[in-house]
Amino acid sequence: MMKIMQIDDAIEDHVRTAFGAAIDHNPSGLKAALGRVNADDLKIATSYAIYVCGYIVADVFNSKPSGEGIAEMAEYIVEDNKKWVDLGDPAEVAKFLKAAATGDVKFPGVAEEDVVGHSFVIGGYLLSRFRREGQRWFEYLDAIWNAAQAAES
Repeated sequence: MMKIMQIDDAIEDHVRTAFGAAIDHNPSGLKAALGRVNADDLKIATSYAIYVCGYIVADVFNSKPSGEGIAEMAEYIVEDNKKWVDLGDPAEVAKFLKAAATGDVKFPGVAEEDVVGHSFVIGGYLLSRFRREGQRWFEYLDAIWNAAQAAES
């Protein structure tokens, strides 16, 4: 999984707001959260969201995601979100998940214009769906940031 630098609190706040909008199935809120970020900061925010996606995929599969497991996860993600957003082909979502989990920032097989949206919609879904019992999504996010920062020290 890719390394993450010290987390910028201002950028992270936008990431958190975007995840919240995705979890609430609020496309206009998601667009607004990302629209308030300049282009350079959006790249950083997206890298944070990708890190979260990769972290959760690794967490769910005990650091050993299989192609079959990722494909099944992608099917659920596309199906569970189709009423509010079209994530496209589950095979492309699976490629996104695999790339996020392995830190492949080129995202082979994923349309470049889909990476930002996938990062936040899928990240929000994963935070909500795979948090521990009794844990809120933002508490799971805090645990991920704490683990990322601990890995850097």
